[in-house]
Amino acid sequence: MDFELSQEQTMIYEYGASLAKTYDRAYWMEHAERRAFPEAMYRQIAADGFVGTMVPEAYGGAGLGMLEMGLFQEGLSNQGVPLLSLVVGAAMTLSLISSRGTEAQKREFLPAACAGDIRFCFAITEPDAESNDRCDFATTIRPASPRPRPAAASSSTAARPISPMPRNPITRWW
Repeated sequence: MDFELSQEQTMIYEYGASLAKTYDRAYWMEHAERRAFPEAMYRQIAADGFVGTMVPEAYGGAGLGMLEMGLFQEGLSNQGVPLLSLVVGAAMTLSLISSRGTEAQKREFLPAACAGDIRFCFAITEPDAESNDRCDFATTIRPASPRPRPAAASSSTAARPISPMPRNPITRWW
């Protein structure tokens, strides 16, 4: 088995370093801190054809796969630019429209999305809802284990809810 990247895959991986010459970590952080979408950078990525990495060529995409999208994402992240909207928008949503959408939906939405004119979000569903076509998993429900009851708390030591994710604009996704 050959695990070497092709010349095209290497170019995709190295794109992040090229993009960072214009849209570097400082650009990303400035937008993240303001919770502002990095519109100019996204438009450049779309113009360079990377929003449509996994969209068939017939609809304005590159017709590549998840490996190439992963290489693209890793190349950007290596520069300190974790553009996660591409994971949920370009990788998940556009691939689902490509594989599950009607012909009319594909013609209407995919070219505009690849061009960066419209963006999508993604909602997670149950495994058997047929929208998780890139995953093979099952949900298992187990009875809760008994938890010890905490001692009565005084007002100064009352338990506070813990947020499952940090409340900053940049979170780790894995």
